[in-house]
This record gives sequence, structure tokens and C-alpha cells, in this order.
Amino acid sequence: MQHMTRAMSNTAARTPWEHKRDVLFFRGSRTTAARDALVALGQEGKPHLDIQFTKGTSKRSDAARRSKAYPQVHLEDHCQYRCVLAYTG
Repeated sequence: MQHMTRAMSNTAARTPWEHKRDVLFFRGSRTTAARDALVALGQEGKPHLDIQFTKGTSKRSDAARRSKAYPQVHLEDHCQYRCVLAYTG
């Protein structure tokens, strides 16, 4: 855990606020149907939203996903965004 905390701090320090991408970012699997509307909003082509599903761990939730799965994003790579969304599920 300490290693991850240190790595996140170092990455964040190398990415000053003015260099962060000015978008709302979310990556997560389809754990609940509540996330469907969120991802649908992200697929409307709005340049300030980067909201996509990743491949899940459940075959059932992957089968219910209506869009392609995007690659997971390493936690350190979240530091390049100004706004990171944590959503229920």
C-alpha cells in the first residue's frame, strides 16, 4: 500500500494542474444497471467526457454491456485528469 501511495504522489507531482486533461473521466465495469445511463452519456461524443466501461469479472454483466469494453486504466494514469468520477457499483 505504501508503494502505491508513493507512486501516486510522485505521478501527481509530475502532472501539474494546468497540464491535466480537462475532462470528466470514468472507467469501470458494468457492475449495476445504474451505470448504463452514465456510460451512454459518455458515448454522446461530448469532448469533456471520457466515460467508458471496461471488461468485467462477471460473464453476466459483460453480456448485459451494450458497448465495447475499453482497456482498464492504471490507477497512476488517473492523475492526468482533472476530474475523476467514482460511481456506485
